[in-house]
Amino acid sequence: RVSMREWEDNAWREAKGWRGTDLIHGADSAVHIPCYYFSPEEKALRGPVFFGAAAESHFGFCHGGAMTSAMDDIIGHLGFVAVGQGPWTGATVQVNCKLSKPVSVGQVLKIDGRVVRQERKKVFTEATLSDEDGNLYASAEGLTIMGAKLQKEESDIDRRIWVFDESSRIVSDSGWEMSPGSSDC
Repeated sequence: RVSMREWEDNAWREAKGWRGTDLIHGADSAVHIPCYYFSPEEKALRGPVFFGAAAESHFGFCHGGAMTSAMDDIIGHLGFVAVGQGPWTGATVQVNCKLSKPVSVGQVLKIDGRVVRQERKKVFTEATLSDEDGNLYASAEGLTIMGAKLQKEESDIDRRIWVFDESSRIVSDSGWEMSPGSSDC
């Protein structure tokens, strides 16, 4: 399981300067990915995606942007977790998403993503959104640039690194003063 402090500790998030809740990982998000599971051997992430009522566009169906937002999230985190040294160590610069089937409000799907290749700082990825029967709802190809600086000045948040706990199979960021708590996954 991948555990990032800003996904699970709202008080810490606010104290460190975030201005709102996480678009995808916040508990009340319209599109909610409560956690990812990481396979280092495959350089892959996967997790559940809940599409809530606030993602609705037309008569019980979710907006295509809701599906694309989930794809953008996994593409970026694939770069950070599979290739980067820590959270926010790059930036997603391209998401090519193909929407294949409408998602209903209230539906829970599975998101899968993997690193296809890496060329120096460029991390090429692919991702899918499917149901438990394997029906494809969306697919995407993406590009993340590692080492991209998003803030003018580096802070302790930017200097965090990944901590791999083999016994618990948890990948967490070094921003935790203690082991990360249990999550909804």
